[in-house]
Amino acid sequence: WLREGNVQQLSGEQVTVVMPTEATGSNYTNWQSDDPILGRMQWETFLTSELPTVLEREADLKFNGTRYIGGVSMGGSAAVRLANLHPDLYRGTFGFSGCYSPTSTDGRGFLNLINTATGGNPDNQWGPGVSAERRRNDVTANPSGLRGMPVYLFAADGEVTQRDKDIVAKDGGPITLTGSVILEKLVNQCTHDLDDAMRAQGMTHQQVTYLHGGTHNWPYYAEQLPIAWRHISGGGR
Repeated sequence: WLREGNVQQLSGEQVTVVMPTEATGSNYTNWQSDDPILGRMQWETFLTSELPTVLEREADLKFNGTRYIGGVSMGGSAAVRLANLHPDLYRGTFGFSGCYSPTSTDGRGFLNLINTATGGNPDNQWGPGVSAERRRNDVTANPSGLRGMPVYLFAADGEVTQRDKDIVAKDGGPITLTGSVILEKLVNQCTHDLDDAMRAQGMTHQQVTYLHGGTHNWPYYAEQLPIAWRHISGGGR
């Protein structure tokens, strides 16, 4: 976010931006078992209970009682998931290029890949198979927690543009061009699935942007950040 996401755009918004680190491979969730490679992961507890308690008692932060949560890729999946699980905690949420169902074929593949790419064992996260904990964390299967809050979702379609070629030529990006194409096509379907699931439950308040042309890369997210922030902080207007 600092190097490529241009989070500095929010500097004039009277908002305290908190960006936790050291979450590689975690999916920002509570793991059922300690992992021999990734260690002890209790991110849901940290983000929804421990961290707010510490921050909000600091008088200098001037907490006004309002919280939002958003993210990109793994972080986008988690932000929307945590907002859905804790609707009384957050006022709004955004997810860029995330997957929101850990039980669907696409979503499970995406979230498990995040674990295995860093040496973790997905079975230590929510248990083997389609466990009860996986179902609990499935926003697409039950998006009811999002009903009362502004939601902003974004995904590109994975089609390579000249801009994508330039991004990779410049610095290689966080992943290869082929990888960014595959990931963005995957999360595009995941985003459609959540959008459809919300509409099936009568929710039409979500703002969803599907970009034609674009891959899994930071310049797109930097552009989307102020749009998403205006939407969720403005109450969905």
